[in-house]
Amino acid sequence: MLKSALGGLVVLTGAITLFTSCSGNDESGARPGSGNETATFTEADLPHWVVEPVTLIDESDNYMPGQIQGLQVMPNGHIVVMDRTPISIHQFDDSGNWLRQVSREGSGPGELEPWNQIQYAPNGIAVGRMDGTVMLYEPGDDNLIRFSRDFNIQSEDRSSSFVRMLEPGRLLYQSTNRVEITDNSDPDQMMPEFRYGTAFFMNEDGEILRDSVYSTVQHAPLLSISGGGTSIQVHYLPWRFSTAQAFTTDGSIIIGDPENGEIITINANGEEISRSIFRIEERMVTREELNRALEDIPREEHRRAESRIKPHKPAFTRILADDSNRLWLQTSRSDDGFTYVITDLNANPLGRMELPAFHNLAAVRNGRLYIRYTPDDDLHEVRVASLNL
Repeated sequence: MLKSALGGLVVLTGAITLFTSCSGNDESGARPGSGNETATFTEADLPHWVVEPVTLIDESDNYMPGQIQGLQVMPNGHIVVMDRTPISIHQFDDSGNWLRQVSREGSGPGELEPWNQIQYAPNGIAVGRMDGTVMLYEPGDDNLIRFSRDFNIQSEDRSSSFVRMLEPGRLLYQSTNRVEITDNSDPDQMMPEFRYGTAFFMNEDGEILRDSVYSTVQHAPLLSISGGGTSIQVHYLPWRFSTAQAFTTDGSIIIGDPENGEIITINANGEEISRSIFRIEERMVTREELNRALEDIPREEHRRAESRIKPHKPAFTRILADDSNRLWLQTSRSDDGFTYVITDLNANPLGRMELPAFHNLAAVRNGRLYIRYTPDDDLHEVRVASLNL
């Protein structure tokens, strides 16, 4: 049963317009800074699509949501949710009715560890454990998802983590550089500003199929240490230029560089098939915005925090790919919510959309937006909005 989250029916308006002047694949091969770029656009230039999320999954006799951390949508529309309190996986039908608990916390076959994350597999879902085991959960003839099998990839390199199964026998892993802490009193030793990663392919026997598919950059939060090292505070700064990743339903990988707006598409074999530019106009960080971002950071840490915030905002902070060959790029986030620009696979803009605060877009499938509603002071929910494009 659907109930309104904002007091009305689901509405989506706005014509679809293809801005050919913003193409990222012009024949000249122009790149930012070359002097030959095509015209940029602003969010206000685009058709505004209004969506109103309504609740699809909330408290019921069989399920009490705690902290909804992950969400996957199956091809038949069934929804798989990973909850953090307690850690568990649940399956719902396409109307949000609870079907079964797929897994719970434990150390047995198919059971979860506290830090686990739900990941994609071609015919179900996958979860990687700390010991290198990857657990697969797949639907049976009744469409109910159950633990299917696992395989163990022994590795002493704890900096490598399982990302997803692209296809049977081809796993995507990512390694990050290790940081050797030499001075526990120095927060920049404990948590340096940049963490570099390398994505690679591996099979189920632990054999590396391709050792370097693409690279990533992640920005760490700001640490401040006080009380002679007895207290550590973690501050998450806005407008971070971290690599964005998305995955299409055909197994392609979308890599986004938010600093220059470049978007690269790689196929399931690791071969580059396209390179485009998301040409949103550069947006500067105002002094008012900067002061607001520093409000909860100790005064003595302001200079170090400001040095990690660039004067202009990233082109986007995350990317999602839907099942209709569109990209959803989160271009801004504020206390009021999130703004997304929707493009084709070549980064040509089609429209824009806003979601209210605490509405985290998790997937766009089957003409629906699936949203994790995660308020700080209330039960989490799964909400949905229809797309009539």
